[in-house]
Amino acid sequence: MNKLRDIAIFVCAASSLIILFFLITGKPLVTSTNTHEVKTEVIKIYDSTDRKPPQGTLTLISTSFIPVPQDVDTAQILRDYFATYTYTQEVRDSAICANITDVISKNNIVKRDFTYKMLMPQTIKSTTINVKPNYKSFFVGFTIGGNANKFAIGPGVFYETNKRNLIGLTSNLVDKSINLQAFFKIAKRND
Repeated sequence: MNKLRDIAIFVCAASSLIILFFLITGKPLVTSTNTHEVKTEVIKIYDSTDRKPPQGTLTLISTSFIPVPQDVDTAQILRDYFATYTYTQEVRDSAICANITDVISKNNIVKRDFTYKMLMPQTIKSTTINVKPNYKSFFVGFTIGGNANKFAIGPGVFYETNKRNLIGLTSNLVDKSINLQAFFKIAKRND
């Protein structure tokens, strides 16, 4: 048991000297690195809403007359003239799908409807960066304390776990004792 105590005291003393050296020189003992996880998510939204642009006015550009043959059925011509015909046409390419609907009666366009739908998706790019700090850290230091009858001084080593708990080993050089210490997180830090 004496040998184990002497080894622990030696480890604590050596680590205290090392940390003291790095405190004097200003160089870090261990550089802590954070691991970053970057996740990029690309979302494509297809616009499925039928849209109607503002209606314009129809303008007659020209009129051409065709000679009428002698043997015509007047009743059939009048039926065709007063009838209502609905024509629809779909125009599509890779970016747009347009529907044109015309209603014709009495040799005029009575109603025109134009709707379109965008086929190209709107791309929304979302980037999420998750930082996972590396909390596995070692701390080396010393302790000083006592009361009116007893004085204590000695080195110590602490290890911080992923759950941010501390486990430590300290020694008292005056009475040659070794202490095992554990500290548990009770409050969450906002960082």
